Amino acid sequence: MKWLNEYFINFTDKDKKKAFDLEVLKLNIHRTRILAALIIFLEGFFLLISFIPALPINYGDYLQVYRSFYIFLLAYTGIYLLCVTHPVIRKKISYTFVENWLVVSGFLLLMWAMGITLLDHMRGVNNFTYFFMLMAFASATVISPRRSFLIYFGNHLLYLLLHPVFGLSGEQLVSNILNATTVVLTAWIISTIFYKYHHKDFMKQQKIIEQQKALERLSSRDPLTNLYNRRNLERKLLEYYNQAQKSKTPLTVLMVDIDYYKGYNDSYGHVKGDKIIQIVAEYIKQIVREHGGYACRYGGDEICMIFSQLRENQLEDVREELHEALRSEAKQMKTYMMKRKAVFT
Repeated sequence: MKWLNEYFINFTDKDKKKAFDLEVLKLNIHRTRILAALIIFLEGFFLLISFIPALPINYGDYLQVYRSFYIFLLAYTGIYLLCVTHPVIRKKISYTFVENWLVVSGFLLLMWAMGITLLDHMRGVNNFTYFFMLMAFASATVISPRRSFLIYFGNHLLYLLLHPVFGLSGEQLVSNILNATTVVLTAWIISTIFYKYHHKDFMKQQKIIEQQKALERLSSRDPLTNLYNRRNLERKLLEYYNQAQKSKTPLTVLMVDIDYYKGYNDSYGHVKGDKIIQIVAEYIKQIVREHGGYACRYGGDEICMIFSQLRENQLEDVREELHEALRSEAKQMKTYMMKRKAVFT
């Protein structure tokens, strides 16, 4: 059953599924608008010529039935096109509603084409509207295999059940069933292939985006401490400054370094020196998380912290909190936290 599982794609990541469904829905809206405009043009044309008696088109006793079919499709397609095109209406309807409406519209569209085709067959006229609409809908939309299966084969079941109602029997019945089954199966396979293609393309795009984010994280992080690096600081400082200017709130910048670090590094080696920087960085991360700030390794043993909405009287508390946390870790070296601050309001 492996081949069947491949057709019915399952997402393990809900966020990715939501993003994929939204991307597919936007694509479907764009394509169905074109299809709807084409349908309105064609059905408007057929409705118009049905009122011209001089044309050699014989609807027989079913003229009003055909006109009813044309008017229904024109009205329904026009409403759909208006709702997915008009900016005010689009804002008022949710994407979930449009997604479900698209499925219902596909089902109704195929039912309409099926009715026209059966009506022509009953009159002894060859008509391939149903087959054409099946292929057009399969080519124009991207629908999950499960939903497309319900749309195509649900309509096909109705198509088979309605044959006796329209008086079709014998060779014509067998021929219609075989042809329709072949076209429906082909339409579903085409729809499934398109869906799988877009899913594969989406996953490739997601992988590229994730790789780009990973590279961006690597390029903006200090490999030793996993704090942000100096390159990232320039951008973040500008963001915090603009935000403080806009909200009229204070902006605090703290520079922290470790005195006598060079002597400790020379005495105990670079490995021990790096360990000290990592310990300091971990405590700084905790303080930054607690006070909602930002920290980066400015260079060497210097670490920069940025806090928004931190009052000046709180600066000493932050310094003492960090100093106290490091006191137990600094038994082998005398550590002094030297601070330079700038407050913007």
